[in-house]
Amino acid sequence: MAAAGMDFQVGARMVPRRGKAILGLPRCRVAEVRLMSEEVRLVARALARRSPCGLLVFGLGHDSAMWAALNHGGRTVFLEEDVSWIAAARSMRRSAGLELEAYHVQYDTKWDVILVDAPTGYAPWTPGRMGAIYAAGMAARARRGGGTDVFVHDVDRAVEDAFSRTFLCDAYVREEAGKLRHFVVHSHRREGDGMAPPFCPSSHENAKLSTQQNQLLCILENQLLGNGQNDPRT
Repeated sequence: MAAAGMDFQVGARMVPRRGKAILGLPRCRVAEVRLMSEEVRLVARALARRSPCGLLVFGLGHDSAMWAALNHGGRTVFLEEDVSWIAAARSMRRSAGLELEAYHVQYDTKWDVILVDAPTGYAPWTPGRMGAIYAAGMAARARRGGGTDVFVHDVDRAVEDAFSRTFLCDAYVREEAGKLRHFVVHSHRREGDGMAPPFCPSSHENAKLSTQQNQLLCILENQLLGNGQNDPRT
C-alpha cells in the first residue's frame, strides 16, 4: 500500500508491557498521550480481539510505545510525514532503551487494525488527514476476506468527520468514544466471477454520497498536489 504523502515506516522493538497497566494510568498523568483513556480503550479492545496482528498507525507520537505494547507479538508500523519529528522521536526512544528504524517504504500488506491520528490538521497550513483516511479505506477494501478495524481521531473537526463518513462509510461505523470513531470496513475484493460490493453497503447511501465523494476527491487531489486554496478547513 502506498499511503499518500506518508512515506516513512518506523518499527518499534520494545520490552512487552501489560495492557491493563497502561490503561490504568490516570489521564492527567500521561498528558503526552493525546488520546483520552476511553479512546485508548476503544482501540485496545480491538487489539485484544486480534493481536498479535498487523497494526498500522498514521502518526508517530508519545503513545507509539503503548500501541506496540498492546500489539505485543504482532507487527506494528507507524507512518510519519515529519522528518524532524522522526529524528526527535528516535532520540527520545533511545534514551528510554527502545529502538526505532526509519526508512522510505511502500506497502502491499494486509492490515488488521488501522489508526489514523496524523498528519496534523488543526490549521489551514497543516497537511490534513484526507489522504490518510482515503488510504486507510482503500487498504481495508483491498485485503482478502474479513474486515479491518479502522479508527479515525479528531472527528469533531469538519474534515475528519466528512472524509471518514464518506470514504469509510456511515454504515461501517461501529462506535465512538470522545473524538475517536471506529469503523469495521469489509473486504471489497472480487472472488471468482462474483460482483464486488458497492463502495458503501447501502445503495441509497451510495447515491446520496456520490456528489459529496466527487467534491471531496477534488479537495484531496488539490491537497496532494500542494494546492491549499480549496481547503475546507479555512
